[in-house]
Amino acid sequence: MNRRTFLQNSLAAAAGGLAVSSLPNEASANNLPSAAFEQGDVGVQLYTLRSIVGDDFPAVLKEVADAGYKYAEFAGYYDHPTKELRKIIDDLGLKAASGHFGIQMFADGAGPVLEGAHDLGMTHIIVPILPADMINSIDALKKSCAMLNKLGEECKNAGFTFGFHNHWQEFEEVEGVLPYDLLLSETEPFLVTMELDLAWAVRGGQDPIDLIKTTPGRYELFHLKDLTADGQLADVGSGTLDFPAIMEKARLAGLVYGIVEHDAPQDPVTSINNSYSYLKKIGAA
Repeated sequence: MNRRTFLQNSLAAAAGGLAVSSLPNEASANNLPSAAFEQGDVGVQLYTLRSIVGDDFPAVLKEVADAGYKYAEFAGYYDHPTKELRKIIDDLGLKAASGHFGIQMFADGAGPVLEGAHDLGMTHIIVPILPADMINSIDALKKSCAMLNKLGEECKNAGFTFGFHNHWQEFEEVEGVLPYDLLLSETEPFLVTMELDLAWAVRGGQDPIDLIKTTPGRYELFHLKDLTADGQLADVGSGTLDFPAIMEKARLAGLVYGIVEHDAPQDPVTSINNSYSYLKKIGAA
């Protein structure tokens, strides 16, 4: 079934009358502001390098800068004060684009998360995953969306953009609905952006370009991640995803940052260098 038809028609029936936000189409997306993404707006999700952080996080950040990246997406601070990390990345010529923060970190509101994010100069606050019991029914999904909207408003009021990062589970049908479709339709675009993990979307049976065309302007961040033909994670450009075609949709997506990630590289430093070299070759870095 066409995703637009699914979002506009099937959700209301399946959920007993869900309110579905108006969805732009690709033609109307021509009126979207130009995406802020430009050549060089490429970063690394530091989770990629977690196996070598050890006691020398500064050295790992230097590897990121030496590879050519301009941005880092944090996933924990490894016991380093955020103000100390800010000085390190400033000295390296890096910027903190964004950070991943588990939903449990927002139990008492976004305040504690935002303090560190402000120290580092982040622009985007991302929830990387929701527990299974928060997406395993329409009722649970509706409550989750309401919570994401609330957190998005709190972050917006503090000068940040709030967002959600997908895995493949959000594309597994629940009560006749794809959770990701409900997350798109029940969260407010001006409060919750999406960090589209390209490889996990493909693993979930989706075409990233179709997602972008159907809901333009919703994807301020991409996780640039590749898959081999047999579904294994790969350095960007060494797998099956058509990155030139995807990056041509940067403006339509509303892209601000492209973030390289490999969840389990054999050699993290080699991996981020390989990915950057490929992105530079296609004009995306």
